[in-house]
Amino acid sequence: MLKSLLTGAAIAAVLAAAPTGVAQPSPSAPAQAAAPAQEAPRCRFTLQGAQVWTGERFEPRTLHIDGAIFVAAAPAGAIPMPAQWMFLIPPLVDTHTHGLDEPAGPNDPMHRANLQAGIYYALNPNNIRRATPGAPFGPDQVEALYAGGGLTGPGGHPRPLYEMLARMGQARGFDMGPLPGRAFHEVSTEAETMAAVERVQAQGSSVVKLYLLHHDGPDSKGLSAALFRTAVVHAQLRGLRPIVHVETASDFRLAAGTRGVVAIVHLPGAFPQLPDDAVYQLNAADAALTARNGVSISTTTAVAFNHTSGERLLRAQRIHAHNLRLLRDAGVNLTAGADRPGATAVDELNLLRATGLFDGTQLLNIATRNGLKLLFPDRRIGTFEPGSEASFRIMFADPRNNWFWLDDALGGMRGGHVISDQTGMLRGLCGGGAATAQ
Repeated sequence: MLKSLLTGAAIAAVLAAAPTGVAQPSPSAPAQAAAPAQEAPRCRFTLQGAQVWTGERFEPRTLHIDGAIFVAAAPAGAIPMPAQWMFLIPPLVDTHTHGLDEPAGPNDPMHRANLQAGIYYALNPNNIRRATPGAPFGPDQVEALYAGGGLTGPGGHPRPLYEMLARMGQARGFDMGPLPGRAFHEVSTEAETMAAVERVQAQGSSVVKLYLLHHDGPDSKGLSAALFRTAVVHAQLRGLRPIVHVETASDFRLAAGTRGVVAIVHLPGAFPQLPDDAVYQLNAADAALTARNGVSISTTTAVAFNHTSGERLLRAQRIHAHNLRLLRDAGVNLTAGADRPGATAVDELNLLRATGLFDGTQLLNIATRNGLKLLFPDRRIGTFEPGSEASFRIMFADPRNNWFWLDDALGGMRGGHVISDQTGMLRGLCGGGAATAQ
């Protein structure tokens, strides 16, 4: 309640002083319904003296937006806005979600919910790719990478999971269709591995997930070390970026030490079931290797939080804290993903904050810039420099010290599109016609 009163009062004061060219809706105006995909209006405006996140601190800058990008000088016709009260951060990124899929039509409720929480970008590391075109991409969708089915051994995860989901769907009158070759690719030879990588590429993915399931154990149903390395090399040759599911420290070590792997999308021991903690614990050399090879990590501590309680949860949290401390100290690129139905990167970030291992600066980068670095390494995004994509969220206060406001921005843009706008301010700056995902 206090937040909404403060926010409303501040916005009303700023809009009252805004130039006459800026629309001035009531702060209590209802949220605008999501619009289908459309061309963004060419927003041209200047934010004067906004507090901008640099990755280390907030510092005051005047930002000029010309359509999809930041520019060095105010474009012709730009509307100036006093912005000293604004704190601008990059959008949130979820690097391990199965709650977002390729939408069949506009206004998908899961996409809308994530956008409202500030998650504008995401990675779904294993899904069934659509056989027919879905909804055209637009401001009503999270911009997501969809990996398609991952490579595993015969009978290995995620096959049992997808078969369970298929049975549940059939009980509700929904048929998922054939699963092998779509939800997963089972391989046991080098030729099968290479063919599976090519199928993933043919299905339209830019990343490929590889499953290590206690690969050096006697009963492993995931990829062997040899097939894993074959998959990584062939993925690189085909232009795919390998991401890896791990269960043990040994799995993690193999993935982190294999050149070409871009991300490990679990901590080892995300859901520890074997009795010996050492099976899941990394060492300083593992963390240094991960940093040296530029491998990002999606933390997924929410997996154990969701599935265990009591002493089992405390044990998992001790293992996670041990590994996170090493990875943090080595400077590994840590990113946030929950990998649980009903949870998002925001939930994972709350769990990471509760560990006490990360200060506000580290958490804000885990929430934003680190994930963008993993998902879009070749794009200028997540910074506020001229030429970078105009993608940001507007906060009323520094989220490092007002953590529960992290998922409640006043508004946000992604590449020139207005994504959220609680007060109508951004729509006014863009001429009143921008689509939003609220």
